[in-house]
Amino acid sequence: MCNMWHMSATTNTLGERLAVRRRVLGFTQEQLAERVCRHPMTIRRWETGETQLDPFRYRGLVNVLDVMDRDRRHMLADLDPEDAA
Repeated sequence: MCNMWHMSATTNTLGERLAVRRRVLGFTQEQLAERVCRHPMTIRRWETGETQLDPFRYRGLVNVLDVMDRDRRHMLADLDPEDAA
């Protein structure tokens, strides 16, 4: 797995971090949506902060986004600590 988290969790939102990671991997929102079995509009809403990421979906999402275990807490810093455990 790649370690490509360059942004601080304190200065960027979860949606921004998701968007950056998606782009680093070369996925469109539509491609990511297909891989996590969600509608592309859901991905857009997560990235813009219009809606919150469902804590039950984050594991599948970080797996698709190839996030190393040690970086998951950083990526998911905006979630409730119990949800991101």
